[in-house]
Amino acid sequence: MKKNNKRLLWNYINGEEIPNIENLEDNLEFMKEVIKITKDIKIYELCSDKLKTNYEFIKFILTFFKNDEKVLKKIEKDYISKLNKRDPKYIELVFLLSSFETTSNMDSIYLNYLLERQAIYLLSRVKYKKLIENNKNIEKKYGLGFLIIKSEVFTKYLYSEIILEYYAQKLLENIFSFSKDYNIEEIIHIKYKKPNKIKELGIKNFIINYIKIYDKHLSDYVATHIHLIKDIEEKVKKIIENYEQYECNILDIKNDIFEEQANNIIDEYSSYLDLISICIHLNKKIKVPYLYEFTENIPGKLDYIEENSLPLNELRCIKEIEKLILKIYSPKTTKTTLEKIDKSKYIKQKYKTKILRFKPNN
Repeated sequence: MKKNNKRLLWNYINGEEIPNIENLEDNLEFMKEVIKITKDIKIYELCSDKLKTNYEFIKFILTFFKNDEKVLKKIEKDYISKLNKRDPKYIELVFLLSSFETTSNMDSIYLNYLLERQAIYLLSRVKYKKLIENNKNIEKKYGLGFLIIKSEVFTKYLYSEIILEYYAQKLLENIFSFSKDYNIEEIIHIKYKKPNKIKELGIKNFIINYIKIYDKHLSDYVATHIHLIKDIEEKVKKIIENYEQYECNILDIKNDIFEEQANNIIDEYSSYLDLISICIHLNKKIKVPYLYEFTENIPGKLDYIEENSLPLNELRCIKEIEKLILKIYSPKTTKTTLEKIDKSKYIKQKYKTKILRFKPNN
């Protein structure tokens, strides 16, 4: 700010006589600077009536005094309540007010705006799903639909970055959900045997490239609004830091599930085979990583198994354990799939086994 303008600011704040003061009180940038310095909402009352209805000024006041209930109620009464709920300005204010990180006593006050924003967002997703249902090519072309959202925001909501960023954040939540059903940590471990490749690429670039799989236009937007993936970047950093520990943990889980379910299979089908002998036999056949290490840690018989001489039940036992090994020790097996395998205990399967009895001819 120029020295003359600074002097003018301080003269105004100190109540000194200023010619044509009404021009200053109608000036958006000048009055914003006065409020920033004084942090006093009373300055709002000194503004011209025209400035009090200036939309950019209203957004500034709401943001600057976001933890002041009296200010919000006053702006609601003087400005927001007079807007049509379909007015783009009203919609943007809903998104603005519901985006504030405020003190706890303001949470309930902003709740209605949060609910209204959620309803607007869900309606837009329902519309997009209907488009996909009517034309499957739309999903192939537009992915999660960010380009369509962007066009709608630009045409209906005054090119609002506030609204567009919110939609981008919601779509990113869908992609990078760290829930049990969809876990980026598991995907990283399946795709990358070592985390070095992600480090070489750069975590930001890895995330942007990953977004591109689901929506190219969202990926392009994030590349120029990198702050949107700050939290995701931190989570991916932690995944990389814990990479080896995760691998150790998942191997322990695999071994525990395998041992329990394999023993259930042996109890069901075999009268004399043991797990160690079966594992050594199968390790020569299917070469599953970690299987030999597993057999080394389990005491048991080392008898050579000749499948051709085995009774049907014993052979079935080996085949079932072979299928179990391939399922559990598959490189694509994640914690999520292991949980599903563990829940479907093999011992329960025996109740589904049907025994065929042949009747003699009459």
